[in-house]
Amino acid sequence: HSFLFRILFYRHTAYYKQTKIPRRKVLTDKGAWGEFFAYMCFEKDSMPKQYIFGAMVPKWNHPEDFAEIDMIVLSQRGIQVVEVKNRTGVFSGKILSPNWTQTFDNGTSVEMDNPVLQNQNHIIALTNYLAHHGFCFKSEMDNIVFLSNLQCSVEAD
Repeated sequence: HSFLFRILFYRHTAYYKQTKIPRRKVLTDKGAWGEFFAYMCFEKDSMPKQYIFGAMVPKWNHPEDFAEIDMIVLSQRGIQVVEVKNRTGVFSGKILSPNWTQTFDNGTSVEMDNPVLQNQNHIIALTNYLAHHGFCFKSEMDNIVFLSNLQCSVEAD
């Protein structure tokens, strides 16, 4: 189905059925829009899949603290753990450095957590949680950082 179709019939999407976020908020909230847009991109692939949105998983080393996973995609390809960033500007940093820099068109910049490492920590939390509950995986989970704003770029070393 087309993107417009999914917006018009938003209440029938897996995203709405799980999150219950009203269409109005998805269209006006930057974070919700980014997550819905990521979901829409995954839906373009016709392979059957299941989604889990906004999963709160206890961190293995701090069980009182939680990792919030934007989206988990389950399919024949395996488990894909998705971190969504809906931001503008240029992201720069080393793949393994703890922080990256986000530089805006006006030249200002801010430091941010490295989204690749952030999502890797989500994968560790999820893997440990599932192992603790008797689930083992022979393959690794895919680490996907989804940049949903077309006005951004990444310069990673």
